[in-house]
Amino acid sequence: HVCIDYRPALHEATGVGTYVRGLLRGLAEIPSDDRYTAFSASLRHQLRLPADLSGRVEPLDVRFPVRVLDWLWHRHAWPPVELWSGPVDVAHSPSPMLLPARRARRLITIHDCYFLRHPEDVEGPVRRDYVPLVARAAARADAILTVSDTTRDEIVELLAVDPGRIHVTPLAVEPEFRPAEPPGEKERAALGVPPRYLLFVGRREPRKGLDTLLSAFAEVVAEEPGLELVLVGPGGLRW
Repeated sequence: HVCIDYRPALHEATGVGTYVRGLLRGLAEIPSDDRYTAFSASLRHQLRLPADLSGRVEPLDVRFPVRVLDWLWHRHAWPPVELWSGPVDVAHSPSPMLLPARRARRLITIHDCYFLRHPEDVEGPVRRDYVPLVARAAARADAILTVSDTTRDEIVELLAVDPGRIHVTPLAVEPEFRPAEPPGEKERAALGVPPRYLLFVGRREPRKGLDTLLSAFAEVVAEEPGLELVLVGPGGLRW
């Protein structure tokens, strides 16, 4: 029985939220007797799993103030998720903060260590909790997932974690990212997209490396007049 913290997937379609949905979708497609539970907690929002997960993943929607729960979980590792889920074999948090459990193996995913190298560029729960508490969470986790060899090396360097406890699991590609015909003239006009463009998708914030992208684009466009850069995604900190 695997319980995964589904909360990052509830609102904005951020990278971690996409990761959670894709991970659950992939796990649910593997023929096995394993059970998967998607955990959520809120007083205002109701957990509704997307159609492709409904029936294959069990929703666990706890009526509990999320800010209070995060404070208890991140600082006191209490209450255990089994209080609501029943017995669990694996408790997986897709963020660096633990999903507290009494008997289950606790697994965390650390996607990158930018927040440790540049805490001034992050805000909200990441700055309040991740920056001061991630080392303790990493030390207590039974295993750590990360998505690249580079981040694995950073985790070892910055958090003094035994490399044997870190497992690199590169991210897969969603089925919709496949070769396709470019949008027609009407579609481009409706979106305001030029005929020739490079596409960036993501939150516009310092850690996305947009300064490097703009420098590279300046060199490319000098040789490819008429090429434009299209940014898709919300504005972030200091954008």
